[in-house]
Formats: sequence, C-alpha cells, structure tokens
Amino acid sequence: MSSFRIDLHVHTRESSFCGKTNGSIVAELYKKAGYDGLVITDHYNKSFFRRFPKTTSWEKKIDRFLLG
Repeated sequence: MSSFRIDLHVHTRESSFCGKTNGSIVAELYKKAGYDGLVITDHYNKSFFRRFPKTTSWEKKIDRFLLG
C-alpha cells in the first residue's frame, strides 16, 4: 500500500486574509518539505475580484484567481 503526505487545508495570501505567503512559494516550501500534494482552500474574498475592471468576464477573474 502506498502512502502520501498531503496537507488538505492551506491558505495563500492572494485571496485569503489569513494567508501570509504566495501560493507559488507555499507549493515550493511543501515540496521541499517532502509533501506529495496540498489542497489550496482560500476563502472567497470580494476585494480580490474588485481589482478587475467591471468589464472583465467572470471566467477571466476565476482564471486569475486559480493562478494564485
């Protein structure tokens, strides 16, 4: 049986007020620490989406959100 080391609850600073580190750095740190995966569980943050012009499509906003 294989075992995996995974953190199932991680926040990043891109959209969660409680996150203190950028998603790309978080991923790098977890990889260096020997984790096989992690789940980003950022909170919905209206201010993240307010930075876009009103004409920006919801799909583009979500794509940017998912990039971290």
